[in-house]
Amino acid sequence: MKVERYISDKDGIPESDKKFIKEEANISICGSDCPKCYCFESKMCNGCNEHKGVVFHCNKKECSIYNCCVSKNGFKNCSECREIPCEIWKKTRDPKFSDEEFAKNIKERIVMLKSL
Repeated sequence: MKVERYISDKDGIPESDKKFIKEEANISICGSDCPKCYCFESKMCNGCNEHKGVVFHCNKKECSIYNCCVSKNGFKNCSECREIPCEIWKKTRDPKFSDEEFAKNIKERIVMLKSL
């Protein structure tokens, strides 16, 4: 999908010169920026959208977030749900995250979804 976003600070561009850019992005329905994920980078996963929610870490079953959002509720992504972030989000935590990292990750994903 095409996503509009500001060029990040990492690009070394002065604030006054930053512009909105359009870029190809693989943002999952829960707001994860798939190409930035270690699983995507190491080719363990092509992203939730590519596999319609059936990703490697769900044992060939549909991810519970994808199932709720798309299959049950027909949403484009989780930002359409009034319960974001829901209990399903909290239960599908990447074990590599500390409590603080996970809370930050949830906030970042919500911001990403609301910017689409």
